[in-house]
Amino acid sequence: MRFSVFLARHRRLLPAGLASLLLHLLAIAWVDARLAPPTVMVGNPALALRLVDAPPAAPAPQTPDLPAPEVPAPDAAPVPAVDAPADQVSVPAPAPMAEPPPPETEGDVAPARVPNTYRVTPPPSGRIDYRLTRSAPGGAAQDAGQASMAWRSDGNRYAVELDGVLGTLASDGRVDDAGIAPDRARRALGTGQATTTFDRTAGTIARAQGGVDQLVPGSQDPASLLLQLAGIGLGDARQVKDELEFWVGGSGGAGVERYQVLGPERIETGAGPLDTVRLARMAEHGAPLLELWLAPQHAWMPVQLRLTDADGTVSTQTLASIAIETVQEE
Repeated sequence: MRFSVFLARHRRLLPAGLASLLLHLLAIAWVDARLAPPTVMVGNPALALRLVDAPPAAPAPQTPDLPAPEVPAPDAAPVPAVDAPADQVSVPAPAPMAEPPPPETEGDVAPARVPNTYRVTPPPSGRIDYRLTRSAPGGAAQDAGQASMAWRSDGNRYAVELDGVLGTLASDGRVDDAGIAPDRARRALGTGQATTTFDRTAGTIARAQGGVDQLVPGSQDPASLLLQLAGIGLGDARQVKDELEFWVGGSGGAGVERYQVLGPERIETGAGPLDTVRLARMAEHGAPLLELWLAPQHAWMPVQLRLTDADGTVSTQTLASIAIETVQEE
């Protein structure tokens, strides 16, 4: 059948078909509107947004990775834990390996401050013989023989030897602006002796067993110190008061010795009663206590010495006879 003949026969059915098609389209649109989510108004009412199921969200952009903190190597020294703020903490440099100490060629011991210096007049030459006694703790004094002290001085040089509670000592040297100035000091040790050398050019005191200490003006040794004390009294008796201090070097090293002036005391001696000034060496608890009695009428020389050991043993040497030159030797 030709299309023109078909169209002619069914011309009246065409409007009805178009109407049916339009109704079907409207029905589909209505159903679609019912099933869709409601429209939400945002901001300006003239603008309408329709919410629909969104596709899966794309992953949010990531912040670029920061460099990881550095981790110390296994052998790195850890930072010490301290209470100070972190910006005040510092990592100490590794300590260098200990090196052996250098040879002792320079003064390795020095006084915290230079002891006082005094006006000194060297005592004239003389000799003192002593009676020596010794007592055990709590016991009576027993005769222990004799002791002695002999010295020579011409105002420029000196020499002194003594044997008693301080041991067997000797010293010789010169006289300078600070008074008695030893060059050598000797102490008997067994069958030999230990010598301490005072080097004024190098400014050192060399110990017998090795090692050196610093030499300062007025430095003494245990024997020369007795002459220095007498010279202080002869130089100006007003200096002998309160506390006297000296830098003393010997076989065991150098150190400050302080003597407390205890005041006047009258003692009995082999030459009769004597007016003296008593001094005591200040020492730590447990160290031997040394006491001296200086006699102003005998050139301020020590007419009595007493040594009390840590165990309580007391050794005393007291003047038996004395001879002092009235005129210094030429």
